[in-house]
Amino acid sequence: MFWFMLLLAAGAAHAQGLILPDYVQSREAYTHIRLYISENLPPQHTNDYDPKASKYYSFSILAGVTAAQAVANRTAPDYDPLLVLDHNVPLAWRNYNKIAQSAQALLNEASAKISMIEEMIDLCGPVSPQQCNAEVQAKVIQNPFAYQQPADLLLLLGTFSKELRSSEPVVDIVTQERSEIPFLINNVHDPKYKTLVEDLDNAYRKMREVQFRRYNPGGNKVSILFG
Repeated sequence: MFWFMLLLAAGAAHAQGLILPDYVQSREAYTHIRLYISENLPPQHTNDYDPKASKYYSFSILAGVTAAQAVANRTAPDYDPLLVLDHNVPLAWRNYNKIAQSAQALLNEASAKISMIEEMIDLCGPVSPQQCNAEVQAKVIQNPFAYQQPADLLLLLGTFSKELRSSEPVVDIVTQERSEIPFLINNVHDPKYKTLVEDLDNAYRKMREVQFRRYNPGGNKVSILFG
């Protein structure tokens, strides 16, 4: 049955000229960005004047303000990005540890919620990314109740991660120079930054929808591990 679904997934994509979802590439991008964020927001840094910690504070302000922009994008689509910036810079400045802990908690939650799809990727073996994507998609099609939302979440995390990774060189310069506030002032209206905010918001919304589920092949049922 699985091989039939695999052929169906690959055949449908070929017949319609569609590109299979890039699960493998999304996972790689998210894995990279998860490490990047964790390294730039280590816990328990409390001295803003420590040269080693200075770039972490800069990154936390970027992260805190960008997260606030994503919340505003979700709750008030007509928001003014500069007003959000003005309100949240002082909050981010005073709450480094809270931002670092919240970011890590969200990364951990996201990783837990896509773990089933990551396990599928690990089971692909020595095949091309395209072939692995086809195998994963076949399993998603076979049991969408268990797998569709985690699969969608991985793809949205991948979209956000690819966008952020493309900006890494700029972010690194900004945090090293402690120029995060001028950077934000000059970029909150920039289409690239607004795309990043929207991608973050989309991933967060999907993460809130996904419950922890695990497929039980023997009973063909799904059990909720955590609410």
